[in-house]
Amino acid sequence: MRTKFDIPENKFVCLTIRRLTFKNGIETFIDSAKLCDQKKTLFLLGGTGPDKGKIEQYIKDNNVNNVKLLGFVKDEDLASIYALSDVFILPSIQGEGFPMVVLEAFSSGIPVIATKSGGHTEIIKDAKTGFLVEINNPQQIQTKVEYLMSNRRLLQILSKNCRTLITSQLDWGKNIAQLVNLINKTL
Repeated sequence: MRTKFDIPENKFVCLTIRRLTFKNGIETFIDSAKLCDQKKTLFLLGGTGPDKGKIEQYIKDNNVNNVKLLGFVKDEDLASIYALSDVFILPSIQGEGFPMVVLEAFSSGIPVIATKSGGHTEIIKDAKTGFLVEINNPQQIQTKVEYLMSNRRLLQILSKNCRTLITSQLDWGKNIAQLVNLINKTL
């Protein structure tokens, strides 16, 4: 996948997959990329949406050289895109229910840096499965990215914790079995 998407091996890869609209915090994602060492990091932005042209212009106007637009990511490529990433960033600026991308990242063993803005705050635990940061604060995202870049051991621990959380508490099969048991007890 690194070859397919032209991603160098020596880059720390930060991923987000979002509908391309500024209301989803894309500007914060791009601003975080600009603050990070542009020679050492690559911020991948997957998705399509109505603000694609404006986002491309924003990247160009702000001279951000470490953001790569992936466009629409096919379902069959999702697991590979997650696997080549070091961290997932969810820069939401408004409340979200419970974004599936957090579960996808955790399933892939990818810690999440997310804003404090929705249901995902219930499972993202600071320094356990990722980090929560303030809304519209690219500096906090940059700090967390650079912290993980310089602390690969912690990144491995967070990755393991994400997988453990998925398999122990958020597994579909286990949850369905619990629901069936509950229904059977009430009948």
